[in-house]
Amino acid sequence: MHTEPSSKTPLPLKIPQTGETGGADVAPAVAQSNVGRWVTGLLIVVMVLAVWQASRLDLWALEGPGPGLIPLIAAVVGVITGLLALVAPGTPTAAAGEEGDDGPVEEAEQRSFRVYVVALIGLVVGVFIGGFIATTTVVTVFILRFGERRPWHTSISYAVAVALVGDIVFGRFLGVALPAGMIEHVLASFTQG
Repeated sequence: MHTEPSSKTPLPLKIPQTGETGGADVAPAVAQSNVGRWVTGLLIVVMVLAVWQASRLDLWALEGPGPGLIPLIAAVVGVITGLLALVAPGTPTAAAGEEGDDGPVEEAEQRSFRVYVVALIGLVVGVFIGGFIATTTVVTVFILRFGERRPWHTSISYAVAVALVGDIVFGRFLGVALPAGMIEHVLASFTQG
């Protein structure tokens, strides 16, 4: 006698064990993703409030940028970044619980952290000695080459671009008094006569 299985017969459900998912638990990754979305949403709300508050301040005055310009720009960038993070949150990394990757990830993160600490100290000290352009260039090359492991040509070209754009936008266009070093004094002598 052959009986057809009824449509109400439950199918067997196999729950993966810890070793079967590559060591990553699915539930913590999902919970972490939801917490990340809530935090991102909360930060977007804070940034929208910052846009509202900054827009109530003067953005420009006769003598240059007003007190609301930079906060407005920063808040708008924060809103855009938050929206991008909500739309394309990225993929879970070793922080989600992958076993076997903890060693190299931690070593790379520690090296990168040390490079950034040294770079920040160098930025604070170097800006008084070398001025804005030289210090920004050296610190950016240092971070990109040794902290982020980028090629020399990429590090140098990006660093020069960052320093020049920073000097032109903030120093020349917005009239911000950037710390002057030897390079700035040479450039000033060419532009003044």
